[in-house]
Amino acid sequence: MKVAVSWSGGKESCLACCKAVTGGFDVAFLVTFLWGTPFVCHHSSLMRLQSKALGIPHVKVKVKEPYFKQYREAISRFIKKEGIEGIETGDISFIDRFHGNWIENVCKGLNVEVVKPLWGLDRYQILNELVSKGFKAVFTCVKQSWFD
Repeated sequence: MKVAVSWSGGKESCLACCKAVTGGFDVAFLVTFLWGTPFVCHHSSLMRLQSKALGIPHVKVKVKEPYFKQYREAISRFIKKEGIEGIETGDISFIDRFHGNWIENVCKGLNVEVVKPLWGLDRYQILNELVSKGFKAVFTCVKQSWFD
């Protein structure tokens, strides 16, 4: 299956991409949706280097309100122009009560499969898998509210 991997540059999207490749998927590109300032994701220069190291193109899509519609339009273009059959994501659980499973809601009715290899897994289990596969994490951004 030809997929685009939802890419934040973080450990979960990296592990999801790894699972896509080792699972035999054809990873066409990494996709990052840029929707805010400041952008709450890893720096674009880091993502560019990750893309280069992986040998997988990185596509950045600027979206604005209404976000839901903008995401759907972008994914529809990927399906039509790039032949994307799936969106692979490193999502582990619902974003929040309001958004639910955002990417699945966005993709409903678009004839694209949402692949979530980490969904519902224990975070400790995910961390162990990252370490056992030899991933090296570097903190480039953190959620400040989680620190005292």
